[in-house]
Amino acid sequence: MRFRPILVSSGYHLWKRACTTFTVPASEISHLWKRACSTTVAAPIAKADDVASQKAKVANMKRKMFKKLKSLRETGGDVSITLNEIMLEAEITQTDLIRWAKLLDKKHSEHQHAYEVFEWMSRNKMKFSPYEHAVYLDLIANTKGVKAAKAYFNYIDPNFNKMDTREKNWPAFQKLWDWHLKDYPVMGLVTCT
Repeated sequence: MRFRPILVSSGYHLWKRACTTFTVPASEISHLWKRACSTTVAAPIAKADDVASQKAKVANMKRKMFKKLKSLRETGGDVSITLNEIMLEAEITQTDLIRWAKLLDKKHSEHQHAYEVFEWMSRNKMKFSPYEHAVYLDLIANTKGVKAAKAYFNYIDPNFNKMDTREKNWPAFQKLWDWHLKDYPVMGLVTCT
């Protein structure tokens, strides 16, 4: 294989290009080049360690906060009070809260607590994406019933066009439709699939 000549020639090309951009004598170019390389390589390594340790601390703190939220079933605490405490202790994003609500819902089967997390976010005027509206609607249907989910859907999008699949809240409509299909066998109707 001819990797070495290609790499050497490409390096020479870059060196040649770097040398032509300087407007200093050729004897000082190598000195400036060495100085630039030595200063830029040493600094990011030290910063990378600090950033990695900081990220690890934040991740560990968020893990503890989720455990605190997850343990509410045993302790009987209130979700909104716990979330207020969590927000005072650490900087938690909306993405973290939504991920926690999904984990509570799917993995730990704590639908009510997941619903209360979304309720708390709604009370604090957090904006939801269409997919997050679908998750919230699913939690409402799971905890309050399909009628409450339909009322919520009509609240978020009263002029929804069911025929347009590119509609903004289409994921939420699909969740609502899935819940309606789950209710058909209870009503004595059979669906064809």
